[in-house]
Amino acid sequence: MTSNNQITKIAIIIQFLFFGLVSCGQNTKVESSIHLKVQERTDKIFDSLVKFRRDFHINPEVSGKEKRTSKKIAEYLLSLGLEVKTGIGGYGVVGILRTKKRGNGSLGGPI
Repeated sequence: MTSNNQITKIAIIIQFLFFGLVSCGQNTKVESSIHLKVQERTDKIFDSLVKFRRDFHINPEVSGKEKRTSKKIAEYLLSLGLEVKTGIGGYGVVGILRTKKRGNGSLGGPI
């Protein structure tokens, strides 16, 4: 897996987690080079993430019963080559990015 693919996957995960902040126009100063790379990749996939968000809003599901949403997210993460765990607390989805680098388990750790 190339470094660019890893950065793209990380960018997607971050966007899914923090999409609300990005869509509200939050503009934070990015200081480290890895954060700049993630931001650049995020900018490239932003339109596709907006399409996902719009689709989810057009096809809402009852809280706790997000079967379709969960399936779409899991399929997308799988298509990126991530390890995916489903059924977390119901319809929760977790995408796991495995790298050869050792990390410390925090967002600020090595990627």
